[in-house]
Amino acid sequence: RLRIYLGKYVGGLVLFAAAMTFTYLFLFVGLGLRLGVWMPRIFLLLPLQIFAAGVLFAMIAALGVYSRSSTLCLVVGFAVYILVDSGLNALFALQDTMAMMGQAGSDSTFFKVVEVMKYTFPNFGQLKQTAAASVLNMPVMEWRPVIVGGVWGLIFLGVGYFKFHRSDY
Repeated sequence: RLRIYLGKYVGGLVLFAAAMTFTYLFLFVGLGLRLGVWMPRIFLLLPLQIFAAGVLFAMIAALGVYSRSSTLCLVVGFAVYILVDSGLNALFALQDTMAMMGQAGSDSTFFKVVEVMKYTFPNFGQLKQTAAASVLNMPVMEWRPVIVGGVWGLIFLGVGYFKFHRSDY
């Protein structure tokens, strides 16, 4: 059962990685031929993008085992990626703006809650920003979202496998 569960997970991730690699390859060649700009750095986006997809796919796979509904998994996956992640990014941006303007002290409850959220929820937006900065040769790699996302991915893979291992189909 472990090979079946992880095989489906890794297979889906490899399919996504292949699609993204071809997309980036076409983008690289298209921009190179059309504009004369050859930027091999664009391929630096791929590892973090595949990692973020792996975390989201682990959540969706665990939900799929529990609900046995592809439609629910699709809707929840979009909701997590668009609504929840956008809300987290808005909170983080608000905290950064307030800190830059000096409106609230770093000892306020809002700042403490947002800092805890940074260490407990995966942040796909921050992963995207880090990946985009790598293309521009800006050394801003933050490991916190990678570590938090990895922990969430492992937790959801474990929970999904536990349910899959115990269920009769």
